[in-house]
Amino acid sequence: MEEKELQNRPQDVPTPRQLLDLILKTAWEKRGYDTVVLEAGQVIGYTDFMVIMTGRSQRHVTAIAQWVIRELRKQGIRPLGSEGVNIGRWVVLDYDTVVVHIFLSELRALYDLEGLWSDSPKVDIQEPPWVREFGTEDLDMDEDLEDLEDF
Repeated sequence: MEEKELQNRPQDVPTPRQLLDLILKTAWEKRGYDTVVLEAGQVIGYTDFMVIMTGRSQRHVTAIAQWVIRELRKQGIRPLGSEGVNIGRWVVLDYDTVVVHIFLSELRALYDLEGLWSDSPKVDIQEPPWVREFGTEDLDMDEDLEDLEDF
C-alpha cells in the first residue's frame, strides 16, 4: 500500500499488516494450524496478504471461519465476501487486503495454493507453540471440537 493511501486512511481502519495480525491471532484461538502467509500484493494484485491454514475436520474448518468472522465483526470489520463456511471443506474469507483460506488437509494438498502462488514471498510468522502441537498431535476430534464450538 502506498504511503499516500496510508495517510488518507481513517484512524480506526487497520493497516493490512494490523489486519493480518488480528486475523492470525483470532484463527489461532480456534487452532487453525499449518499457517502460511504469502505477501501477494505484487504477484496477485487483488490483495496484500494471503493466509492459508488447515483445520482437522469440516466442523473445525467451519468453527475457525465463524470465529474469525464473529470476532472481527465485534471490531467493526466485516468480510467483503465469504465462501464455503457452511460446507467446511475450503473456506475463503475476503477482507480486501487479507484473503484467508482455511482448508481440510486433503483439499489443501490438492489445490496447492502455496505452489500456485510460489512467486509470492512468504511472510515470516510464528504459530504459537500450542497451535503447532495441535497440528502434529493425534487427538480425539470429538472431544477437542466441543471446545472449539463454544463461542
